[in-house]
Amino acid sequence: MKHTIKIALAVLIAVSIITAGVIVFKSVISKGAEQNIRITVVFKSLNEGMEFWDVVQAGIDVAAKEFGAKTEVLGAKYEREISRQIEILDGVIEKKPDAIVLVAADYNQLVPSVKKIKSAGIKLITIDSGINSDLPESFIATDNVQAGVKAGLEMAKLVDKDSEVAILSHVKGTATAIEREQGVRKGLAQSKITRIEDTLFSENNQEKATSIIKQLLYDKPQTAGIVCLNETSTLGAARAIKELNLAGKVKLVGFDGSINEVKLIEKGVIQATVVQKPFNMGYTGIEMAVRSIKGEKIKKRIDTGSVIVTKNNIYSPENEKLLFPFVDK
Repeated sequence: MKHTIKIALAVLIAVSIITAGVIVFKSVISKGAEQNIRITVVFKSLNEGMEFWDVVQAGIDVAAKEFGAKTEVLGAKYEREISRQIEILDGVIEKKPDAIVLVAADYNQLVPSVKKIKSAGIKLITIDSGINSDLPESFIATDNVQAGVKAGLEMAKLVDKDSEVAILSHVKGTATAIEREQGVRKGLAQSKITRIEDTLFSENNQEKATSIIKQLLYDKPQTAGIVCLNETSTLGAARAIKELNLAGKVKLVGFDGSINEVKLIEKGVIQATVVQKPFNMGYTGIEMAVRSIKGEKIKKRIDTGSVIVTKNNIYSPENEKLLFPFVDK
């Protein structure tokens, strides 16, 4: 009951803060709106039901109102549809918006599209998932290597040094998957944990994540811990552990901070999660796009930060703001 009250209180606080913010923003909307700035946001996917992207969208919406930008948000049906994202970008380039804010579905395969964007004279900002190119005006994201290190170090607190640990990632080839895995392995190595399984991939599908982890724990019951690299993989792995009655026995460290992940932390199924700042990511992406269009100098790399959340610190004032943002649906 205490936790329920705290959640309700956190949501009310968030609503109050954002409501107050809207009043402030009204004074600048009319100035920005006259500029008729057009920004197209291209996500990896629009159809995978992750709270993370709902909060990114909330940041985009608030910034668009504040800076007077007209935004259109597009994306493939599934994150793994890299060719579809490329097709979408080709269509966007033809329409020539003032800027594109891109969440790249692949670190390397999107490079030709990025070159086309720059050749067309369109400003490009990348958020969340980077690209193997220095052409974007700015890249705004979590420092994913450092976030992965945090997850690896946290897992090392939960298992013995000679334990076997598995890594469940999302989509192979995305910058977030590559960098978070690097960080996790670095954190585990720093803690002298060397028995690490080959990385598994859920393809950002929760049911597949559950199936993979069930099979893993059947084949290798000695597995002591699993590190998951995004929300979908974390929830799928948690379901597998719960259904196998292994909660607390197999340690789970995840990524992101959805309400369902918070509930699973409270129940002891998830021991810790790396929480990013998606609202800031969406907001700053639009802000930097507008500033770039205006010819202002902007930072090439902006780290939006991450924190480790556990059962012991869920309801600290700082973490409540991250875990219970108000998302207007």
